[in-house]
Amino acid sequence: MFEELLDQYNLPLELKYLAVVESALNPLAGSPAGAKGGLWQFMYNTGKVYGLELNSYVDDRYDPYKSTIAACKHLKDLYDIYEDWWLVLAAYNSGAGNVNKAIRRSGGIKKLLGYLAFSATRNSWLRSCLYSSGLRNDSFSRTQPLSNTSWNPLQCN
Repeated sequence: MFEELLDQYNLPLELKYLAVVESALNPLAGSPAGAKGGLWQFMYNTGKVYGLELNSYVDDRYDPYKSTIAACKHLKDLYDIYEDWWLVLAAYNSGAGNVNKAIRRSGGIKKLLGYLAFSATRNSWLRSCLYSSGLRNDSFSRTQPLSNTSWNPLQCN
């Protein structure tokens, strides 16, 4: 399901590991920060923005299919904003507001900011997973799998 939807939204297939890291694929997972909804760990407001029904009877954040569609839309929107996969992952994990604040504090510099912002996120499991998958910012493409590339955190352009 993940690969099918990531492909449909023209996103790198390696982003499927984000759900593994965020929730260990536990559909009932939550976070101390208040994210709920199992697989993709959506905050309430983010879920609403991406069309998930959230009320006292229904919480679509727990629906694997609907939440995966919402995650794809969210990741695509973040990439449209930042045009850098490191910044996208940092924004997904810690919030776009925190990434925007880091960009402002750096004087608008984004070159290595993606790596720095990403390394400053609270989720060390996310870093570990993506490091081990061979992630490199320019490796995120629809034509070149990450597993065949060498990873260098200083190449975050």
